[in-house]
Amino acid sequence: MSIRLRRLANDYEELRQYAADQDRVLIRNTTGEPPEKYQIEYRLKGLEMRGGEVVERSSHLVEIVLPLEYPTMEPKCRMLTPVFHPNISPQVICHTDHWAAGESLVDVVVRIGEMISYQNYNIKSPRNGEAARWAENNMGRFPVDPIGLSSVRPQIEGGIPRQPEEATNAPAAGSSPLQGFTCVNCGAKGPAGSSYECSEHHVVCPDCVLSCDVCGKELCVLCSFSRCSSCKAVLCERCAVVCCACQRTFCKTHFAEAEDRCADCRKLNENKGALPALDRSDPGGQRQSGKETASASSPVVLCSKCGNASEYWNATFCPFCGAQLQ
Repeated sequence: MSIRLRRLANDYEELRQYAADQDRVLIRNTTGEPPEKYQIEYRLKGLEMRGGEVVERSSHLVEIVLPLEYPTMEPKCRMLTPVFHPNISPQVICHTDHWAAGESLVDVVVRIGEMISYQNYNIKSPRNGEAARWAENNMGRFPVDPIGLSSVRPQIEGGIPRQPEEATNAPAAGSSPLQGFTCVNCGAKGPAGSSYECSEHHVVCPDCVLSCDVCGKELCVLCSFSRCSSCKAVLCERCAVVCCACQRTFCKTHFAEAEDRCADCRKLNENKGALPALDRSDPGGQRQSGKETASASSPVVLCSKCGNASEYWNATFCPFCGAQLQ
């Protein structure tokens, strides 16, 4: 079984046990074997906008999709039923600001439930401005439902629920912390000496070890790494090159170093004038001919043709497909 399938299987077993231990979260539907797409029902008090009024809702349905890059990339989550929350839009649930590959599917499910019940919300970075304004004026009503979802989370070891005595037993005196290890990514067990501890101190099995395809640096699937947009090679942080125009990542072989842009963006610049010449005194790309353009507060423009976001230099043309931006 591949690394990804083992991770998916371990996540499913942990979530199945979690849902079986309480009646507030139910697995309504799954797709794949092991599942990579879920429909989760939350029986919690939340809010929705109905007839111009904010009213309570007691049942919520959420779709969670685990992409091919999971767990390096975070799960994609959206509501299938109405909800009124500052950090939830019709197509996106902003369940985390900083995703870590070591987080489990149960962590995501718990966090979404806490958001629905207003135990977790952020009015400073909203997806729904109207809900953020309403929440700011009604903080005394929160949480809508105070149930603690994380308190019933099971402890899973290798996809099998631990017995209480196993979870609390201390290691024998003089034993190695890696003796009888469990891979923190896929849950596989192994004997002493068969584990790998990466530079970020993740203890993983040999199947979850990676190496940079350029310099050979040893990594694990939970480490910070990227893939070349062209050849999909695994790249450590030192060997990854990011295009200053479209922000895609490349290995040095597939990156056009002139003007700090990839070949696609250089071609667009030459053919359509989409991107201006870079100001070498401003390597961050924050100025264009003396005028400040893209910044953390600049609006993001979505290309109507390919759907990608463009926020660098307020380009006239999309740096991904060349279509004219509105």
